[in-house]
Amino acid sequence: MLGVGLGDVNDPGFAGVGEPTTASVRAQLVDESLSFIDGLWKGEPFSFSGRHYSVDEMTFLPEPVQEPRVPIWIGGGWPNPGLKRRAVRWDGVCAYIETGSDSKWTDHSPRFVAEVKDLLEREGRSPTGYDIVTGGRNRADDWEEDRAIMTALDEAGATWWVEYVDSELELGAQQQAAARGPLRP
Repeated sequence: MLGVGLGDVNDPGFAGVGEPTTASVRAQLVDESLSFIDGLWKGEPFSFSGRHYSVDEMTFLPEPVQEPRVPIWIGGGWPNPGLKRRAVRWDGVCAYIETGSDSKWTDHSPRFVAEVKDLLEREGRSPTGYDIVTGGRNRADDWEEDRAIMTALDEAGATWWVEYVDSELELGAQQQAAARGPLRP
């Protein structure tokens, strides 16, 4: 799986290395990159000329084992129109819910899953085989409450619930989180 998004346009690391920081330009870069990657992964002669990237004809081998290619999940803030447009074109969505507040996290809901499935169907795509990734936060202290949320999401059609483990935790705490394994509904 390849996860792709615009990145945090407020991250000083982008400007610090000369990368564009406006969302519209970053979106163009992502779209061109995805077209470029998709073409290369076919294992056939491919050339590309876009606004930001170009390559003379080349063949990328070996081609991916997965068919039709490595699954591509689109990340970003839901319900951003660019995210929605991009997500229906590819193989999955791994979105966070934009709250418009300083709140760090809002759980996904069965309503979010239904929204994604409706969007796919309106665009002529079947939700079958499409990954709807939810979660993305630290496991709560009340694991039974998390299991209930996960069960509702599973029943709605979500395919993944991802737990976030803070990279700023000490190594031992990160190892503990990995050792306890995934929480399952």
